[in-house]
Amino acid sequence: MISDFEKGPLLYHGAGEGASYWMSSPAKGYVTVKISPENSPFTTFSVFETIVLPSGSTNDGAFKWIDQHFMCFDGEGIVRLGAETHDLKKGASFFCGHGVPLQIENTGDGNLRLLITAFGSGPERMAALGTRRKLDESVPPADRVRFGEDVKANFGVISRAEAEALSPPLRGVARYCSPDDGESYWQADPTAGYITVKLAPSNFSLNHFAVATQLLEPAAYVREHTHRQCDEMIFVFDGEGYADINGERRDFGKGTLAVFGRYNTHRIVNTGKTDMMLMGIMMPPGIEAALSETGVRRKPGDSRPKSIPRNAETGKILAERYGMIVTQGQG
Repeated sequence: MISDFEKGPLLYHGAGEGASYWMSSPAKGYVTVKISPENSPFTTFSVFETIVLPSGSTNDGAFKWIDQHFMCFDGEGIVRLGAETHDLKKGASFFCGHGVPLQIENTGDGNLRLLITAFGSGPERMAALGTRRKLDESVPPADRVRFGEDVKANFGVISRAEAEALSPPLRGVARYCSPDDGESYWQADPTAGYITVKLAPSNFSLNHFAVATQLLEPAAYVREHTHRQCDEMIFVFDGEGYADINGERRDFGKGTLAVFGRYNTHRIVNTGKTDMMLMGIMMPPGIEAALSETGVRRKPGDSRPKSIPRNAETGKILAERYGMIVTQGQG
């Protein structure tokens, strides 16, 4: 029996939930705060959705004290990440370390949508000083807030030129991942699909989190399980389905965000006719290393093998080495 002291927090946010604020002029878009130390028990990270409107961009600059991970889940654009420029489309992601200059531009006809996880509080509190966006408001008001230099200084916001003058360790690292980048592994039934490791200590120079994406084919599901030594954040960036969370069924479609603290059981089911796409951030990392022991290596563009045998030792490997406990009777 797990005590309340041992069990971690549980957060669930449906699509569209959260307080929205227009970006400071001249940027063209808005930020919706999902998770912050002010509305959750988590103090080491915050999560928010950024919408860049057509022909718009974010302000160009950097946070001196904050690292951020970005996942694009709708639209088309480009990101100027440090000295490099990369395409943005559904499934593309990138990490922007502290002091690395960044600007995102929408080059498509629709909204460019990104989920941002900030390691350290700040961006979401700065956003909340902006003009509150009304429900269904699609055009920024002419009198929206424009942040002055004093506000920027309080949150460690600097210009691109100031950021480029920084040197390590005052300037962090950056990494861009296309939708196909990363080691990828086929999963056996009933979890038909594959998992791709984007960022982890094995391929990146940070060691406090790991990022992976997972494709679930129609009718496939993630077996009910729990983690005893990590918190897992899951974001649905395409598809529809439901999740059984601690025995309670919840909608789990595109735009849904959940954080499962340790010992919170969860099972995710694709009920749609198309693939379901998930992004997971594990804090701390470790469980992603199990894929090389329990999955079958996949190359981008490969067809799914006709038969993927499930390793009979998978449950034991996951529990004993990685602290993931698969509930009995769930396939």
